Amino acid sequence: MIIVHIDTNQADVILERIQKGLSNLNPLWEMILVQALFPTFNTVFDTGGFGRWEPREDSEPNRLLQDTGELRNSLTQRNASGQIDERTPTTFTFGTDVEHAATHEYGRGAIPARPFISILEDNAVFNRLVERVATDYINKLSQV
Repeated sequence: MIIVHIDTNQADVILERIQKGLSNLNPLWEMILVQALFPTFNTVFDTGGFGRWEPREDSEPNRLLQDTGELRNSLTQRNASGQIDERTPTTFTFGTDVEHAATHEYGRGAIPARPFISILEDNAVFNRLVERVATDYINKLSQV
């Protein structure tokens, strides 16, 4: 006689841990902030919007969107001035309310748009990074 015995107790324990972890995503939001958003925004500023931003017309030595560093810092450093970081167990809102941010994101008058947030929407590398962070989080939840 050959018998296959399946015991779902271990699976039930793992599924309960995952369900509990998914009911409060604050640890995931922190992982996304540190492992995906901060490094990606640094790359956006370092590369001039992945090489897509129009160059400066003046001869100022400062890099694009970095005259004071306020805008960049608000997106790359924890608790920086102008940073929007609002979290609940099921939602995460991140951005900046630095006064000139909208001018640079969308452009105004003679100032061309140099998107630093919307540029991430269609960025496959960023999307894969967020997916990897989320997968790592779920894998950690499932470890017994």
